Amino acid sequence: MSKKFLKVFFSMSVLLIVGKLMGFAKSMLIAYHYGAGYVSDVISFEDSLINELYSVFATFLGCTFIPVYLSENEKKRTELTNKLLSVGMLFITAIIILAEFFTPLLLKILVPGFFDIYEISKVVLITRINLINLYGAFLINYFATLLQANKIYIFLALEGVISSFFVIGYLCLLWQYEIRGIIITRIISSVVIVSILLIVIKIKKVHRFKIFTKMKNDRIKVMAKTAFPLLIVSVLYQMNYIVDKSMASGFKSGSIASLNYANLLATALYGVVGYIISTYAYPMMADKSNESKVVFNGYYDLLCGFIIPIAVTMCFFSKEIVTVVFGRGQITSENIELISVLLICYLPGIVAYCIKNYLVKMFYIQKDTKILVFIDTIGVIVNISFNFLFAKLFGIYGLAIATSISYYVSMLLQFAVLTKKGYIETTKKINIRIIFTTIPVILISAVMSFVAAMYLESQILRLAIFMIATCIGLIMFNIENIGKLKIFRRSKKE
Repeated sequence: MSKKFLKVFFSMSVLLIVGKLMGFAKSMLIAYHYGAGYVSDVISFEDSLINELYSVFATFLGCTFIPVYLSENEKKRTELTNKLLSVGMLFITAIIILAEFFTPLLLKILVPGFFDIYEISKVVLITRINLINLYGAFLINYFATLLQANKIYIFLALEGVISSFFVIGYLCLLWQYEIRGIIITRIISSVVIVSILLIVIKIKKVHRFKIFTKMKNDRIKVMAKTAFPLLIVSVLYQMNYIVDKSMASGFKSGSIASLNYANLLATALYGVVGYIISTYAYPMMADKSNESKVVFNGYYDLLCGFIIPIAVTMCFFSKEIVTVVFGRGQITSENIELISVLLICYLPGIVAYCIKNYLVKMFYIQKDTKILVFIDTIGVIVNISFNFLFAKLFGIYGLAIATSISYYVSMLLQFAVLTKKGYIETTKKINIRIIFTTIPVILISAVMSFVAAMYLESQILRLAIFMIATCIGLIMFNIENIGKLKIFRRSKKE
């Protein structure tokens, strides 16, 4: 492992953790000032709207740009980058114009429930202002990817920190202007981030910009052809997003915000633990092609050894976690109860989500990604189908349960394909050990949460018990992993 990689990995890990903490602080302030109602619902919707509208182009850029860019000489790199930038700006402009013109229809499709519980003319105006952020999303992602192709990685993680910093500042000083102020603040933060990226590109002499009127380029056509299968998956995920938000908007006021708060807490487990372990393991598996199966099993065991005990204890202490993070200001006890149950519904699925995103790395290493389209398609279909079924049976909790089940379906299909094709060795022994270790961790967490709820009134003491239970689970899971890591180090020296 090179010192440069370790330096990049460490710096990105620190920024990701800082970004997550700032994201929590931002959500805490939104919950504090606005509770779980109109403002929080619309903010949650507007956030996800920009991400989902842009995700189609993000998929195209993320899976094709870097390998094509690196295969070209300097002159063709410049031409490709400029033409793709021009195509991207035209594409984003077309989306914005269409969305601005058909905003009421867009809202009717995505959040039909808003028409019954909120003054929709205000939401239409806010959405039209927010659509400007599509330019920021594209330019930030494009310039950060260009820097990544030139081995400047830090801005992949820095954008979230800067954006959260601006919104937190607004929520501390000017929160009374509500949603419009937040939207304008995000536009300003995007301008600042884009300016920083352009300055870095100029200083590092990464690229020289030029506007192209002739958009035809054979490499862009090849990129579009390569990305097409994944674009299909992206469209399916947009359908899933539409169903999720549409059904959530049909429940009582604050439902979308509650889902967002619970999902934020649950996905932090992936963002801080799962993502870092997968990112670290990926080059290890790729560099040691002859030992990739052994390395895969070792880090799969390590991944499960971290995420499972944390997820288990979070389930039993969900109310305490939600209370500490969001339990102040306009958030009511009813909101806390709702979010804590939603968190319990999401957490089992996040375990599967962490594992499936780790398994994906083996498909990348084997250069076998077409099968992922089939697997992800099944996962999306399962999610949408169970959304309709469980929403009727369990209300808003059904949406979180359906999401968790779809992650397990995708994960199990990935395991089946990887094993059948011989890309990985059987993990049966590891899974059996995980199951037998999970049972006592569940019992210990259950007992400790019962004691904390019955005999401790202080939230600080309850959190201390949560931390102790988490540490016990981590120790129980990772005693063997410590020895295995030593074996990796020894084999590397030999």
